[in-house]
Amino acid sequence: YEIASCLVGSEMCIRDSSKTGKVEFMGEDISHIESYKLLPKGLAHVPEGRRIFLQMTVEENLDKFEVVWGPIVAYAESKGVRIAIENCPMLFGRDQWPGGQNLMCTPKIYRQLFEIIPSPNFGLNFDPSHYVWQGLDYLKTVYDFADRIFHIHFKDIKLYPDRLAECGVLAYPLDYMSPKIPGLGDVNWGAFISALNDIRYDGDAVIEVEDKAFEGSNEDILKSIRLSKRYLDNYLI
Repeated sequence: YEIASCLVGSEMCIRDSSKTGKVEFMGEDISHIESYKLLPKGLAHVPEGRRIFLQMTVEENLDKFEVVWGPIVAYAESKGVRIAIENCPMLFGRDQWPGGQNLMCTPKIYRQLFEIIPSPNFGLNFDPSHYVWQGLDYLKTVYDFADRIFHIHFKDIKLYPDRLAECGVLAYPLDYMSPKIPGLGDVNWGAFISALNDIRYDGDAVIEVEDKAFEGSNEDILKSIRLSKRYLDNYLI
């Protein structure tokens, strides 16, 4: 499972393969409530269908993007819902090599997708850590796509130069980098949050924990959230 702590409210995503039963939230059965009606309750379901067009090229995926996402975005817009896709390449090890499993992972592709679907309800869930190991400029993206950033992930990445020098950038990314909680990696959080302030970002942000150093127990997970918040309190009110 994945647990994260929002700066406003809280977020928990638990992956479960159960086929029967019901889902309750604060005493209410929400098993069959339409997704857009869950949003005012502070809940959202984000399916991960990663392998749909895995064997297709970037160009082939771009060609199909409007066919697949056009009706989804249009429906969301009609319900007053915004869709934010995270910029994670979904490339970690051999199962996703060589191209990853997410199309929306570089500024060049963002521009193409926003041109294909120009809806103001279609944007980014932006995580600066993914830029660290790709060699991209997360500060420039904040300014260039200010009106398309709907959500922020506070997560860090630590690069290991000695490992990178040994295996090169075409290796599995986890061979030369590691996800960390904010402050323990290579993201310049002062500069990043300053850029968010510059664009007057006032949306939601969540601490995303994928740091294996804090996976030993539930208490370790809670500790990682407390430590992350303590660090980010240097920059946030």
